[in-house]
Amino acid sequence: MPTKPKRKSVITFVASFIILAGALSYFIPVYNEVTCIRSRRIQKVANVRSLVTACVAYSKDWEEFPPNLQALFPTYIDDDSLLTSDIDGKPLFLYRSGFSDTDYSREPLIMGPMDEDGNRLIGYIGGHVTEHGSLPPEILAEFE
Repeated sequence: MPTKPKRKSVITFVASFIILAGALSYFIPVYNEVTCIRSRRIQKVANVRSLVTACVAYSKDWEEFPPNLQALFPTYIDDDSLLTSDIDGKPLFLYRSGFSDTDYSREPLIMGPMDEDGNRLIGYIGGHVTEHGSLPPEILAEFE
């Protein structure tokens, strides 16, 4: 008995392959965008954490935190471009001065710029970094 050609299954396979390729061509740019957003956030957290670490190192040497973030350059941070915006030259990070090396580790020390969702990265004296929508007004008023 003669066998039928498998033409229909080949056409189905090719059609499935074309649909899959079309779907992938849509999702790859979306995946890349999500990856870029995530990597930018990781870099921002690393910047805040490195500034907090530099402030803590300063406080170990001088028994008080620096009067401003510019005092960290060049001894505690190598690159002062971390401190100012490329666009307008304004400070990227707000700093809360007046602490000593014995202050409570849960005190907010550094506040990053507001992101597109209205949240800010907050660096604490203890070294951890969290994301907040807002801080109490009395604490916000203490940032320079």
